[in-house]
Order: sequence, then C-alpha cells, then structure tokens
Amino acid sequence: MYRISRRQFFQFAGSVLASLGLSQVHLKQQAHRYGKVLAQTTPRKLALLVGINK
Repeated sequence: MYRISRRQFFQFAGSVLASLGLSQVHLKQQAHRYGKVLAQTTPRKLALLVGINK
C-alpha cells in the first residue's frame, strides 16, 4: 500500500481547495457578466412561443 507523507497530503488538499475556489470565482464573474448583458435595454424584444398538444 502506498503511503503519502503529511506534507504531500496537505499540498494535494491545498491544491484541490485552491482550484475549487478559483472555479467558483470564475463562475461568479461569468454570472455577473451575463446579468449585465440581460439588463441592457434593447429597442426590440423578441419572444419564442411554443405550444404542445399531448
């Protein structure tokens, strides 16, 4: 069985937590960008209406 040292464990755990944190920051920035685009006023609005019967 392969044993890892405490240092290797903490390095791995730290890198995993850092990458999760960075991905959350990226998602938050992307959501903010989409919200700004959706909030912009446009001269013309379009709608797609779909009706389904059984």
